[in-house]
Amino acid sequence: MKNARHRGLKNSLALQLCAWLMALGLSFGAAAQSASSADAAIAVAQQWLAVADTDKAAAMWDQSSPLMKNKEGQAFWVNYIATMRNTLGSPASQRVWVALEREIDNPALPPGEFTSVTFVSPFSKTRAWEKVALVRNGNQWVPVGFQYGAIQATPAPAK
Repeated sequence: MKNARHRGLKNSLALQLCAWLMALGLSFGAAAQSASSADAAIAVAQQWLAVADTDKAAAMWDQSSPLMKNKEGQAFWVNYIATMRNTLGSPASQRVWVALEREIDNPALPPGEFTSVTFVSPFSKTRAWEKVALVRNGNQWVPVGFQYGAIQATPAPAK
């Protein structure tokens, strides 16, 4: 049953958008955005994750873009965040953003400007990466998706 539920998570539009943005590895994003736009995107991503840290996944869903809401129901989202907590443990004590990516009018996405912010976060069970995808709506960034994963330790080379 867990695998069936996990496959459902992978097929969601919000997560597909995040996965697509991550797969591209758009390293030019931070340099191409204005500082205020980049700062605003990072701030929105941090605020959205802070809502998750207080176990208010339904509020996260409420704050998300209609692109996400039209694809994923609130119950699905609440379950997705609960699964994350079960996998990673207690919320991160401090997040450090490590990457900012940007995409404008990509034919594989709805028209518009998208950005994503990747964080490295220490959870109680493991260190993890968290990636928040955002879409520009007027003058503000609105969350459109979220992905996470454990960071696997790399063994030291043998001498």
